Amino acid sequence: MMRNRFLQRYLVCGFFVLMLGWSAGFAARPAAASEFDDARVAFGAFDDGLYDFARQELERFVKNYPHSEMREKAYLLLVLCALEGHDCRAAAGYLAEFDQDEVIAGLGVDPAALRLHLAYCFMKAGKSDQARGILLRVTAMKKFPEAVARARYELARIYFARNDFKSAEAMAAPLLAKDRRHKNRALGIDDATLVWIAAFSRFHLKKYRAALPLIKEILAGRDRFALKGDDLQALYGIAIESAWQVRDVETIKKFLHGWMQSAGKNLDLKKFSSALALVTDLFRAQGRLPELEDSLKRAVAGQLPQAEKVSHYEALIEIARLKNDETAFKKYLEAVVPLEKKTSKRRISHLRALLRISFKHKDYPAVARYGAMLSDEDGDFWFEEKYYFPFLSSLKELGRCNELVRYVPGRLPPWQSNLPAGELKRRCYLEIAAGDCLMRLQRYYEAETLYRSVYGHCSDPELRLMQLATLSRVATKIKDGKNLEKWISSEVIKNFPLDRDGNEKLLGRYPELVLLVAEYFFRNREYSQAMPSLFWLEKLKPAVAFRDRVNFLLAESCYRSGEINDALSRYQALYRSAKEPELRYLAALRLAAYYEKQPRLNPAGRKTLLRLYRDLLKWEKSPRLRQEFKNKLKLLEAAAKPSPALQKKKKELNGKPRKQLR
Repeated sequence: MMRNRFLQRYLVCGFFVLMLGWSAGFAARPAAASEFDDARVAFGAFDDGLYDFARQELERFVKNYPHSEMREKAYLLLVLCALEGHDCRAAAGYLAEFDQDEVIAGLGVDPAALRLHLAYCFMKAGKSDQARGILLRVTAMKKFPEAVARARYELARIYFARNDFKSAEAMAAPLLAKDRRHKNRALGIDDATLVWIAAFSRFHLKKYRAALPLIKEILAGRDRFALKGDDLQALYGIAIESAWQVRDVETIKKFLHGWMQSAGKNLDLKKFSSALALVTDLFRAQGRLPELEDSLKRAVAGQLPQAEKVSHYEALIEIARLKNDETAFKKYLEAVVPLEKKTSKRRISHLRALLRISFKHKDYPAVARYGAMLSDEDGDFWFEEKYYFPFLSSLKELGRCNELVRYVPGRLPPWQSNLPAGELKRRCYLEIAAGDCLMRLQRYYEAETLYRSVYGHCSDPELRLMQLATLSRVATKIKDGKNLEKWISSEVIKNFPLDRDGNEKLLGRYPELVLLVAEYFFRNREYSQAMPSLFWLEKLKPAVAFRDRVNFLLAESCYRSGEINDALSRYQALYRSAKEPELRYLAALRLAAYYEKQPRLNPAGRKTLLRLYRDLLKWEKSPRLRQEFKNKLKLLEAAAKPSPALQKKKKELNGKPRKQLR
């Protein structure tokens, strides 16, 4: 519409030129009749809108009358006819015949407007090179500011289409001055197009600070710029890059939020992720990384290349660490570990962190899982106690003995004499746990070796006593257990005597070791050595589970030491109330032997011996011994019966009245 309006002005202007030419030309000097007639026909045809016919007549006129005073007027009309017929090349040729601003202006036509119209013709024909030359000439015509502005606008479009951003920006910049923009609209210059050209040209020229306000304007008025979908998201990417270049963190935040809000479910994750990757380090450097958390969460929620997703998770992990949010920290670590390359330093670091957090929260299955992964991937895992200790402890808690004994002690570092106390204690704990597992798996000899190793390396008295107590249980499971018990006894005698300060308290927790020592002396017939330990055990509170055994050994020691009365009282107590059948049986045997050796038994002693024989006969399983007890019982019963004469006298006495008996 604008260009047609200019054309109408040219046509009107041409008509008046023609009228003025006739009046002025013929008034000064009369023309030949034929020249006048030809001019009247040509100019009249133009006036009637018969541009093709007028063009033919005008061409014939300028050819026949090359020196006519109406020649320039004729060429002007030829230019207008050619423009009307969209013959831009011919119009340019006609214009060249009188191409002087003064001449054109003298004909009553705006020379800048005429050239603009010719440039529009070339642009419409797709010949931007020819149009560019004409427009450049217009920009030099300072007397015609409106035409200059329109020429700059068209040149900016041409240069921008050719990716000549420097020239496009140079043409557009003056038109974007604050005092010019309202004038642009009056001239029909599309302000949106102008802002777009200037913004992107400056972006490509790396004039980010100058481009950013224009990009903000575009995003703020995106409806005016008809921005939707992919184009809008691409612009957000450019906007964020511009803000990043000038280190404008606040603007980046606004752009990211606006991008997510405007795109909704249709967010282009690829573009969004690239923008995030670009700005993450800037936020980190300024200590504002947590402000990216929502954007990073949105990015990792979708499908992304693995490397990009890992990078975003790394940022989220760092944010969780800064916020001391262990739950989120663990969540992000668990998400990123499967994405990382096995044996990579970053993956190993993440696995270590997961292992320690899981152990802290007693999530033993997770610790076992991460520990197994580290064992396979981390070459330094078995040299760093802070990682392998939680792993092995979790295996113990889970009762996974087969796995625990596979690692302990084989994968642990060699024992060192200068280990710190805490580390030494933890190492002992692990090996003890492995020993307990070996016991469960009935691998007793391996357990013995492990327990002995712990006993030899650990200096803590209580821990050493615990190992000796455990070894005493191992001794009951192996063939040569007596030798092991002998060794245990010698260690207790040598290192934990009861007469040494503090040992009574320690041994009170492991009374079975004191019993083992007593039995050791007892077997060696050193009864006087055995009795102090036995007396100590007898007085121990709470009473030991094997108190009857202690009493029996005391009774035997007293008996064999010649303290018969003390021994008898203990045998009698065992015979009456011992919970172990074997001890009651042995006490009964010892009491029966004692009564049998007495030259004369009073009735009470005889009655006790009878009861002993009957109980022994009941408890004895051996046929030979049972027969022996039967024989002894018959003899004792026979000896206990009175003679026939005494029985008769008793009978007689029993039949008489009580008075007669008196």
